[in-house]
Amino acid sequence: MSLSHPEASSDPIQVPMGPPLDVGLPSVAPDPAPIPQPQDAAVGGTTPSTQPPAEPAKTSVPKKTRAPRKTSHWPPPGDMQGAKWIYARRWYTETEGTQDAFETHYKSLSRAERQRLGRVPAS
Repeated sequence: MSLSHPEASSDPIQVPMGPPLDVGLPSVAPDPAPIPQPQDAAVGGTTPSTQPPAEPAKTSVPKKTRAPRKTSHWPPPGDMQGAKWIYARRWYTETEGTQDAFETHYKSLSRAERQRLGRVPAS
């Protein structure tokens, strides 16, 4: 296909318009809306953004922190929160086992058993 062929042009097709039809309405034509021009697309079809990304809305509710998944001390210190670490301190006082032994024991528990360990006993 050659570049002189009409279908190879990247310009929009312009259709000639005839004279306006007189239908008894005032001859005030609305201004056509401006046609947005496409920006140069980056590789992958995305357009580069000149604005910085929007920051998430700040809320007044603080983010809930979760218990750490690992501990660097054994037995876990008393300030470590979470059902696993509370159980680990109790397990250590009963067995005086190592951290590796506790991890093996804890992984052997069923999900239901681990969930029960996290419940606070009724007062």
